[in-house]
Amino acid sequence: MRFNRFFAAALMIACLGMGAFAANAPTKITIVLPDNKMPIFDNLLPVIEQGLQKDGINVKLDFIFVPWSDLSTKTQVMLAGQDDVDLIFDAPWLHMNQMIAQGYYTELSDLLKANGQNVLRTRPQSMWDANKFGGKIMGVPLGLFFQQPHGYVVRADLRQKLGLKPLQSWDDLVKYAYAVKKAYPKMYPFDFDGNVSNIQYGMVNWKMLDDSDTNVRFTHAFPASLMLYYRNNDGIAHNLFDEPDPKIMTALKEARKFYQDGLINPDILSIKNPTDDFYRTGKGAILDVRLFSNTRSVNLLDDLKALGGSSEPVVLATKTKGKVIANFVMDNFICLTSVSKNKELAIKVLDWMNKNSDNYNLIEHGIPGKDWERVGTDKWKNLGTSEFGIQAYALTWNPTYALLPESDDDNAIAMQRLIADASYFQKDITAGFSFDAEPVKNEIAQYQGIEAKYYPALINGVLDPTTTMAKFKSEAAPSLKKVQVELQKQLNAFLKK
Repeated sequence: MRFNRFFAAALMIACLGMGAFAANAPTKITIVLPDNKMPIFDNLLPVIEQGLQKDGINVKLDFIFVPWSDLSTKTQVMLAGQDDVDLIFDAPWLHMNQMIAQGYYTELSDLLKANGQNVLRTRPQSMWDANKFGGKIMGVPLGLFFQQPHGYVVRADLRQKLGLKPLQSWDDLVKYAYAVKKAYPKMYPFDFDGNVSNIQYGMVNWKMLDDSDTNVRFTHAFPASLMLYYRNNDGIAHNLFDEPDPKIMTALKEARKFYQDGLINPDILSIKNPTDDFYRTGKGAILDVRLFSNTRSVNLLDDLKALGGSSEPVVLATKTKGKVIANFVMDNFICLTSVSKNKELAIKVLDWMNKNSDNYNLIEHGIPGKDWERVGTDKWKNLGTSEFGIQAYALTWNPTYALLPESDDDNAIAMQRLIADASYFQKDITAGFSFDAEPVKNEIAQYQGIEAKYYPALINGVLDPTTTMAKFKSEAAPSLKKVQVELQKQLNAFLKK
């Protein structure tokens, strides 16, 4: 009997000890981000988790990386299947409006007030005002500027061999592309993206980013499709089926000619990543990038160097103030899922990442002194081979702690400072408007199913725009018209206020 009592007491103590251990076990926070994990990720993650622990946030971060080519479909499947995910990357150009309409994301106002004061503080009020959905905060806006950088990088060594001057216009790019094709027949000079998940990088989409005359641009309904488009600053959602804008139509026909002339790879729609498959392997010569320079892409430059090549930026964006219309909507967001069982803790993690410059740049660039170092007061220098520590553009970007790359040329630095200044832009009269997709969510889904068959092929020259547009219209016009009417109705109500 004494033995049994002793055994029972020992068992109780052991159980209590296990309970104490379980109580101290970190809570798993699952975060879904695009792309592959960066080279320094495995060394960096423990440092981040230790910093969180030191500040009393007892978590284990579980990152799931989804390749860009699978991003749209896989994240939709995750959300629809109610996977155990806390934070997930999304964007208006991806499927954020639709996911909000379907109830997959949590409204953040109260959670941020209680647990995310640093998240709120590090973004100007103008950013919050312009990035609400139906007047609600449905994701944390991520951005360093009021508009994303954009440009091209080209094979500088080929330009020099061909005896061409530095490229300064679209016509220069085209002339260069034809010269490359003539001298190197097996190359496909233009390396645009035909993948639906990354269609913002498609040829016509990208070219129109530099239209500062009529400012043809994407609408709130489809932020990566010009089938509905804004023009000038008239507050009207135009429909390409009904109003074929001359600039868009010219660009479509131009893309078709480039495709037929062998400037665009015939397999563009099935290529996973033009950067990896073409540019850095020496099979392409012109790549569109979300940069005003190319010096941050260390791996890419090293790969080109191994081929005997070199690279240089071509920036076509205007420096003239007041020419570019902007609504200050960010391209990227980090969202909290509705099914998350750890909502407060997930926001505390984001808050820690935005708490101070040290935490922020740990995520952005990696371990100081090992992966990067500060240069002066507002620049950073890469010491390793990775542009980012963890995909900060999809997780933490804010303008308060952002540093500029010291390796960028003077033009790139000047352009970044311009687009960080709200006065550089002409403010869009729709700034602050958000589209509620709920009334037409079925029409949007129906339309996008049809669009996927035609739009990527059209904007990359794979299909003839004259014959294809007629077929596209016969299938998609009714659903697109309903979306246009609803978008215009909501725009009118917003503008009336």
